[in-house]
Amino acid sequence: MNMLDSSETRMNSLRDKDTNVTISEIAVGAGEWKTPASSQISLAITLKPTSAVQVKPTAQYPKNTPVGNISICRMNDARVFEFAEETAFGHITLNEDLFAPVLQDCGIKRVELMALDILEDATLLQMTTILLQQRRECFQAGALFLDSMVTALSSYLVNRYSATLPLKPTLTGGLAPSTLRRCIDFIQANLTESIRLDDLARESGMSPSHLIRSFRQSTGKSPYQYVLELRTKRAKSMMRDRRLGLTEIALSSGFANQHHLSRIFRRVVGVTPSRYRTNLLG
Repeated sequence: MNMLDSSETRMNSLRDKDTNVTISEIAVGAGEWKTPASSQISLAITLKPTSAVQVKPTAQYPKNTPVGNISICRMNDARVFEFAEETAFGHITLNEDLFAPVLQDCGIKRVELMALDILEDATLLQMTTILLQQRRECFQAGALFLDSMVTALSSYLVNRYSATLPLKPTLTGGLAPSTLRRCIDFIQANLTESIRLDDLARESGMSPSHLIRSFRQSTGKSPYQYVLELRTKRAKSMMRDRRLGLTEIALSSGFANQHHLSRIFRRVVGVTPSRYRTNLLG
């Protein structure tokens, strides 16, 4: 079902025009609720269990939607639902431009997904849950992570739920050594900046989705994981200087703040930055 704003809906949304994605959480009160027609590809994720009756354009029997249910929304189709109780949804809208590189990889001229109201898909649920959590955390993981997640989501949707078949075989193979070197040089030169997936795609001459696969095959890591490891390595080096505080080290290493550094550092190194520094300097 298309979940857009209405007088009975409280929506707190974020639009990132550079990633072509809108991520929202919507609270819907009991009663009738209209979903306007949308020309964008969108997903709805049930956050509270509910039962809804479609009233218009044609009446349908009640549908129970448990927490974690995914809907691939119908495009250009306004509908009216009747909810017996309050409920909540996550809503992710993907601009059609986002799918262009994926379609090129798959040999499809235009994106056309199957519309599904009741869908249980663990992989899709995991991706959408991560995006909703990132929104709640004000996208602290950064632009490269968001770019990578949105690219992976668009690729998964096309490969799994495209109404147009057959698809070309998935592109395989790692990056040429010179291409890999260009990407790594770019990352190192911009380590403290907000690196975008499109930046690396331009350096490689590939689509974002193809770059992620090829970069992982060449390095064993995604571009995002590679960037985090380089930033963590720089932070470890800077910790040798007793004059530097952890906040300064975090910002000078490309992390959003000290909390972001601590969370990633512990995940990569296995201990907190403070513990690591104590062990290092004695």
